Order: sequence, then structure tokens, then C-alpha cells
Amino acid sequence: MTFHGNIIFPEGAGGNHLRWLLFLDPKYTDPFNNYLTPEDKLLFIQQQVYPKERTWNTWLQYEWRHRHMLDGGINLSHNYQDWQSLTNHPTLFITFADYQLPITHYFHINLGMNSTTPDQIKTKFLLRDNAMQDIKQRQTPLFNFVNGDTVFDSVLDRNFYQQLTATFGFSNLYDYAAKAHAAYSQCRKRSAQDFCDYFNSTEFRYYQQRLMQISR
Repeated sequence: MTFHGNIIFPEGAGGNHLRWLLFLDPKYTDPFNNYLTPEDKLLFIQQQVYPKERTWNTWLQYEWRHRHMLDGGINLSHNYQDWQSLTNHPTLFITFADYQLPITHYFHINLGMNSTTPDQIKTKFLLRDNAMQDIKQRQTPLFNFVNGDTVFDSVLDRNFYQQLTATFGFSNLYDYAAKAHAAYSQCRKRSAQDFCDYFNSTEFRYYQQRLMQISR
């Protein structure tokens, strides 16, 4: 598989989704050669990556189930501290004007936030934002910095998608990417509704009562 570069993004920011949008380009090859055209890849994304079974407590299961198809083509990382090791490859840094967007999504799909509190995440993202400004000032030719707020829009933002594809020299396949993004958006909305419904469920009340007994 051809290596195309890196995406550096904060937790909860949909970094893997960006790879699926890029995967639509034939240049991003499927290592198993099952999906070669944008049409085939789009159908796979709609049916296998963002199916109705993918909800808040299975989100990360699906995240890991198929990512082996993407690893090797574009690397994903939350680690911006090692930016100097990335200077020889196209690298996209995802930033946010509203970091509450990825924090909310992260809380929704990973309630324990990897043993981190929302306040700790906010502090981490503030430090990250300051670091992004410093790295950006270095004017590294292969680095690109893109605001990711629109990742959480229901309709794929054309300008964001253009910057995404241009960073890695991919074709603009907006019509396909918009449909893949719509599937992602619907999956997030359905998952968020399931998340809210769960806390009114019999199962939740059962465990709530058990935990209340422990806390006495």
C-alpha cells in the first residue's frame, strides 16, 4: 500500500472518518483488492462502516473492525508533540474553533473518556491549540492546518473536503464523499439518540440501583 501522509487530530474529532472520505479515491488502495472503485467503496462504507448497528456503545468496535484497511495508507495520531518527525510527509493538522464539538462526541462514544475527565480534556485541548499556533508559524511546506468544526455538520463542507483532498494530492470526489459523510452524520445522530434513550432504560436503572447500594 502506498503511504500518503499523516492526519494529526484531537480525540473525538472523527479522524478515522476523514480517512474513509479519502479512501474513496482509487489512489488509496484497499490492501485486499475487494473495493477498487469509488462506487464500490461508497457502498462498503454505507453498509459496513456506518450501519444501523453502529451506536454509542459499539462505536469503537466498528472503528477498529475495519481500520486495518486504512492503516498504512495514511497514519492517524493524536500526538502532535512529535511533529518534527513528520516534516518529510504531507501532514494534515485538524484544529477547532469550538473544541466542545469533539469533546461532546468523545463523551458520547467513550463515556469514561479513557479515564479522563471533561475538564482534563479541555485543558489538554487548550494546550494543543497553543501548540498548533507554534507549529503553524514554522511554515513547514508539507504541513496543512484545517479547521475541523464542519466535520460535525450534516452536510460535507466543500471547502473543508477540498483542503482535505488537496493535502494528499487526491482527486475531488465530492459527490461520493458527500454521501459517505451523510452516512456518518446519520450514524452519529442515531447513536446520540440511543445514548439518550439508554439512560431511561430498564437496564440502566438496574445498574443505577446496584451502584447506589455500593455507595451507601
